[in-house]
Amino acid sequence: ASVFVPTIPMLLDFANEMEVERDHVLDKPKKGSDEENPFSEEDKLLADAERLEDEETEEQLPFEALESDAVFDRVLYDGAEFGMQAHPGSEEEQDYLGIPGLLEPDQVQLLLQKRQS
Repeated sequence: ASVFVPTIPMLLDFANEMEVERDHVLDKPKKGSDEENPFSEEDKLLADAERLEDEETEEQLPFEALESDAVFDRVLYDGAEFGMQAHPGSEEEQDYLGIPGLLEPDQVQLLLQKRQS
């Protein structure tokens, strides 16, 4: 999930602290640790979410689309900030964001660091 945070240093620091706390709660392995399959927990959760439900939930949980408008400013990733001014939907933004799920997390970090320098 992505969260848009205003460009206020105190809020960005707090967002970084929340990211660390989230990783702790989700029991994500820290960088450099060697585990057999670091995504096994997520795979189990994904399988549970994709399992078909026997009961109708549409009436219980109605969906209502809301409108939103935001401009990409920066990415807060692993305690570091990466960003550039790009208009939403532009080729420049697509080049920067890439195709979701194509790269591994360490590859995303390397790409962001190269792009920022």
